[in-house]
Amino acid sequence: MYNKIRETTTQLFRFIPIGGLAVGTDFLVYILLIKALNFDPNLAKAVSFISGAIVAFFGNKYFTFRKDNNSWTGIILFVCVYCVSLVLNVWSNNIFLMYFENWNSIILISGFIVSTSISAITNFAGMKFLVFRGQNL
Repeated sequence: MYNKIRETTTQLFRFIPIGGLAVGTDFLVYILLIKALNFDPNLAKAVSFISGAIVAFFGNKYFTFRKDNNSWTGIILFVCVYCVSLVLNVWSNNIFLMYFENWNSIILISGFIVSTSISAITNFAGMKFLVFRGQNL
């Protein structure tokens, strides 16, 4: 049992910088699409989330969970986890923004943080218990 706790703690500490990189990608794309290209915030959130997901897949596969398998099953499970997470992310961002009439930068960033936190918890659990379970590198 101690080894499982230690393994999960190690994976969690590896997940944080990869998650930071994925969230940074998500955030930059989100702000760029809204501010520079005048996208609808919900569409921008979906596109930015997918951009961050691509970064997350490779970072978590090779660094966080150290998997070398290239099975389609793992990719399909990752897409499923991220689809659930995407729905939760966009939905929670939309719910947050519904409560405000004027979307200034603080409101947009706050909604981003809330929705990203919800999806981060979903992503870690899904990747640990579904996508990247099994043999390590």
